[in-house]
Amino acid sequence: MEPTLNSQSTPNTQSRRKWLRDAAIATTSAAVMPSLLTGCADHRVNPGDGDLGGASAPPDDALYPLAAANLNRMAIWHDHLYSSYTQGYEQVVYRTVEAGEKLTNWTEILVEVFTKLGLTVLEGALEEFPLLGAAIAAAVEQLEKWEFSEKGNKVDATIAEFAKGFSDMHAEVQRYLTELISTKDINGNDTNYQKLREAFKEGYIEFNNKKYTLRDLAENYFPMKDKDEDRKQYQALIDAAFLRFKKSLWNAMFIKAADFHSSYNFSVRCDQSPYRYATKEFYPDKNYPIQAASYLRGYYLKLTDRYEFAYWYFTFDGKALPEGAAEILFKDDVRGNIINPKGLFDRDYVFKQFHREKQDFGIYHDLRTDSNWRCDDGFDFDHNTDNYEFTGGEFHVLTKPK
Repeated sequence: MEPTLNSQSTPNTQSRRKWLRDAAIATTSAAVMPSLLTGCADHRVNPGDGDLGGASAPPDDALYPLAAANLNRMAIWHDHLYSSYTQGYEQVVYRTVEAGEKLTNWTEILVEVFTKLGLTVLEGALEEFPLLGAAIAAAVEQLEKWEFSEKGNKVDATIAEFAKGFSDMHAEVQRYLTELISTKDINGNDTNYQKLREAFKEGYIEFNNKKYTLRDLAENYFPMKDKDEDRKQYQALIDAAFLRFKKSLWNAMFIKAADFHSSYNFSVRCDQSPYRYATKEFYPDKNYPIQAASYLRGYYLKLTDRYEFAYWYFTFDGKALPEGAAEILFKDDVRGNIINPKGLFDRDYVFKQFHREKQDFGIYHDLRTDSNWRCDDGFDFDHNTDNYEFTGGEFHVLTKPK
């Protein structure tokens, strides 16, 4: 027998059907992984592209128990992800930046930040297994309602207050999923899946420009935590969702709380490539640990036949990111030179995107990604990356309007 989710009592929220619907998973473009399809009854690559089920005729009543069972398994997965992974990760972030119990710059955390963090968890699962779109869409419905009901609320930046906000959002999604799979009302009367029927009263749930039907939800099997043949797939969904969550939390943290600085200009003889200098001397220099978590750019000055460099770095409450933060955050030192496959981001992505507005790096350019050099500005440095698109990473909602 499958485990079932215990109901949680929380206030009813108002309904809203717009805000994230058009862009909720704009980055989701992963192909279906064949190894993850073995448990599916329906192997359509694009669920929702065909039959709309109840859009033109009442759906088969036999689909409701199957759909509810999938939502129940998803709710158990979602709760496991929170209780064993995402809950408390803010403590890791705070300890890493060594900024104490409260970041003075991270005030007035908008409710939209929590909503986005909740979305990225679901987006991560959908990237790993696109056939779960119908189940994800059902959960996003409640994220929209929660964000709308909390509109205007803000919290301060203590660890406890952040944790409470994220916990409240998680609990609301869990409550809604419990409500959808329930066959009884509060008095114990049989409702014949009334809430689930209401969710699909239009014949589908539209999400990320796709229409997901009850049949999509019923026939695309969500893996079970305790089933041997599901364990690999289940953990892959956990890992993908947790990775997206970690990236999103760091993203929000930088935009809301970090200060951005540049070093003084310094020059180096043109006797090796900028790439070699960066990878062999600059970033590994233990005498200046701040450099491990910084971003080096430069140009060639023909007049002196020297490379001119500057580097950029972040601080939190006046403290520069420690070397340990670099190990968590960065995959590379110079673009394309992977030194830490377990890192979360490409270095230049963090320094270009994790801001309220686009940064001006002046006359300094990205380093070329090879060891050849000519003592020539156009050859030794990459001018093509100067005009990059600024997005704010996952959090365009926090950026300043142009």
